[in-house]
Amino acid sequence: MAQAFNDQRPTASKLHPYYIAKQDFKVGTLDILMTLNEHCVKVDQALSTACNRTEKIAFDTGSQNLMYIDNEERESHYKDYITTFQWNNFKYSQGHSLKELIEIIQKTQKTNEDIIKHRQEDYKNIKDRLASYSKKEGGTYLTKDFTDDIYSRSDITAEAFVDHYGSEMFSNLLIVVPKAKHATFQQEMDGMMTEYYENLAENELRKAKDQAANRAKKLAEGNDEAKKQMQDLLNLAPEFLNKPEYANEDLSDPFRKVEFVILEQIKKEIQDKYKNKIPGVIVPKSGRYLGLEDKDQNQIHRIVVYKDNADDVVKALRRKGYVSKTFAYNKAKWE
Repeated sequence: MAQAFNDQRPTASKLHPYYIAKQDFKVGTLDILMTLNEHCVKVDQALSTACNRTEKIAFDTGSQNLMYIDNEERESHYKDYITTFQWNNFKYSQGHSLKELIEIIQKTQKTNEDIIKHRQEDYKNIKDRLASYSKKEGGTYLTKDFTDDIYSRSDITAEAFVDHYGSEMFSNLLIVVPKAKHATFQQEMDGMMTEYYENLAENELRKAKDQAANRAKKLAEGNDEAKKQMQDLLNLAPEFLNKPEYANEDLSDPFRKVEFVILEQIKKEIQDKYKNKIPGVIVPKSGRYLGLEDKDQNQIHRIVVYKDNADDVVKALRRKGYVSKTFAYNKAKWE
């Protein structure tokens, strides 16, 4: 800002020719000086942020020549712009106060910040698109997107997918089957979800004992309503605790008895939850090889799954070493 008010006497600096005669400045009261200083700090911070962002774009894009474009769309190298800088008195009139000039500069900065932001977004979009193209073109089905291969094959039609029949209950699941699993794939599918849910149930059951102890403790330390709930649980003890595993337990302690009843209730909830999930997760005999195979003999197979449990099937497949994804056939959108 001070450059607008000096006599532009040259210095020894090779970067900038301006000389700032600080003793010539008169800013009025101390309050005015402090206010002006706050404004200058904000401008300095904004300039620093803008410079850092421009520098990042230059490094990210590999730019060698950063150009300055003036109001008349004329380009010049940024070093030339700095070393030959002349104050734009038409845009930043020296008739304005320093405070007014700062506000004008801040508005210009805001405009330039928006331009830089949009260019960053454009660069990111281009970079993401290129990465997507690279992923589609290179690698094997284990890493690349094989959607194009499905739509470009004349023998893979909409009839091969449940979307064609307007199903809202089922989803397509595409699976990459490695060469080493060709022979065992169907066999693994048959019992996979039963094994998956049983493992989940076992994990929850291992935590059930601590959960039961915590619930029993809260009831024992609770109010009259909690005490009533404890008595209700004690009344259920004969029904739940007549199993051989409790034969050697000391059931004379009411607290322990409540804890065991709660444990049995939790166990039943867990078992019922997963027992009800297993039927219909994967439609029996829905597996189909789509005729797609890459250079490493990884094949694409399609199965039909119950839509609400599709994520569970993907997780179960991942545990078995398969790459998979849900798929909705829409050739018109692809084209």
